[in-house]
Amino acid sequence: MNFASLVDWIKKIEELGYPWTLQKNPKGVSRCLLSSSSLFCKLAKIYSNHFTADKERLRDTILSFSREDGMLEDIPGDNKAITQLNIVSETRQSFSGLINLGFEVPKFDCSSFFKEPLYFMKDSEWRNPWGAGAHLSHYLFFMTRSGQSDKVDEVLKNLERFEQPEGWYYKTCPDPHTLVNGVMKVMTAFDAANVPISKKNIKGILEFVFSYTNVHGGCGIYDLVYILDRCIDFGVRVNECEDLLHLCYKEILSHQQADGGFSFSRNCCQTLYYLKKISDPYPCGDIHGTTLFSMALVRIDNRLKLGLNLCPAVT
Repeated sequence: MNFASLVDWIKKIEELGYPWTLQKNPKGVSRCLLSSSSLFCKLAKIYSNHFTADKERLRDTILSFSREDGMLEDIPGDNKAITQLNIVSETRQSFSGLINLGFEVPKFDCSSFFKEPLYFMKDSEWRNPWGAGAHLSHYLFFMTRSGQSDKVDEVLKNLERFEQPEGWYYKTCPDPHTLVNGVMKVMTAFDAANVPISKKNIKGILEFVFSYTNVHGGCGIYDLVYILDRCIDFGVRVNECEDLLHLCYKEILSHQQADGGFSFSRNCCQTLYYLKKISDPYPCGDIHGTTLFSMALVRIDNRLKLGLNLCPAVT
């Protein structure tokens, strides 16, 4: 890995005001600045031993998207329901960014976004545990941050009806890729609520992970690394977990582009975010890919002692 060029890429992104890539004049792109700046907060934290970010500028950029209810809004959806989902997801990402910079999360009222019955707890939603697990994670983040422990307990109790003997959660068994990413999202949900993951689930999860082992793509690699890292905490199949982390590390290196950044796909930057065009298809680094792979590198570095001197970031 060319570490120096990676840090230079991050510095250039900051100098230019957090564009998604270093492409010059991409055609017809949406700025999506709330998300790009929020993701950059994680890079600022992870590489804080290697460069000093302008934290106040990041904070001010993020909070410029504040609504009256304290939530944050930037990317519109095709309808009201999708816009609501975008607000929830972007606010979670932004609040995590502020936490990574050491700032307090502003006061917020998310009650209008989580009406009963909770949309993500419908049986139909858990046919896609990746999506349902992501919104479960958002919900537990907001409920924990607002001190609503009764709602945390209630939704975790309700979640039990989707628990499978193998240790993961779904209503109808999805494809392996969706299942692995769903496992990770549920893990982040437990972590967001400071609830311990049950050790009884770890063995079954690892059995599946080792049989699947599909190491590719930004989300796929980070989600796999997250699972392996959390499973190592339990002392289960540690050597095999570390071997797979080595494979993930090699795959991450193949995503570094000539400009120094990491691309979401091996030979192409990410071109869409929340269905909005953010770049032209080109083999160059992008903020989303660089952030995901950097979050994975933190965990790999911690386990394999690579000496990268990275700082863990809040997911």
